[in-house]
Amino acid sequence: MDNYKKASERGDRNEILELSVELRKFPINEDGDYYVVYPTRLGNLLASYEEYSDRIYGMDSAFYWPRLWLTLDKHIQEDVDSQQALTDSTLYSVAAIFTCGSLCIFYSVLELLVPSWIPYLPNTNALITLSVSCYLSGYFLYRISLHLFAQFGEIFKAVFDVHRKRVEIQDVIRDIANITGDQNLLNSEEKFLYKVAWRYLHNYRIKLDESGKSYTPEQLQEIIQTQKQGSSGSLPQ
Repeated sequence: MDNYKKASERGDRNEILELSVELRKFPINEDGDYYVVYPTRLGNLLASYEEYSDRIYGMDSAFYWPRLWLTLDKHIQEDVDSQQALTDSTLYSVAAIFTCGSLCIFYSVLELLVPSWIPYLPNTNALITLSVSCYLSGYFLYRISLHLFAQFGEIFKAVFDVHRKRVEIQDVIRDIANITGDQNLLNSEEKFLYKVAWRYLHNYRIKLDESGKSYTPEQLQEIIQTQKQGSSGSLPQ
């Protein structure tokens, strides 16, 4: 990110365009600026596309993705599955290679300390060479996996862009409108409604506005009933 600022100050258009591609692999805050969430490139890349649906459509990805997935056509599911399997298997391979490298170091130390325990292993120099080879190949494979995860991230975001309306929430919103007695809720913007439905289905809570307290449906019905009886003029804060 510092490199992008420096390139902007220099006015180097080619470098700015190149760095802007890398910046898109980081999440975006409320001010529209890219920021770092996790200490690794992969962690930030995952965060960048997992928070996309919530930022743009108000759809929590962890909650809505399984529900959206069930509405997709089989061939789309297979295509997404194939891409995800490729990215996951690459990362599993990286973990396995790094594990092998660590084991080689462990065995090389053990061979120096107690050579009689593992006489069938290669000598220490060979083990160290193999360990270095594992770490180098694991690093390069990890860099490749970042590209694969970036591709999958675009597919993940595209599924929400194209198919999000397949997740039907109108019945849930209608139930909430009946509980609150606010039929205007049905005409609210899509992003707000997805958040309302998520809060109700995931947490069994209803919030009357973004700054107010949330209630269970039973609590809210009791409060509304009390208001109708004239015992209270407003909801407790």
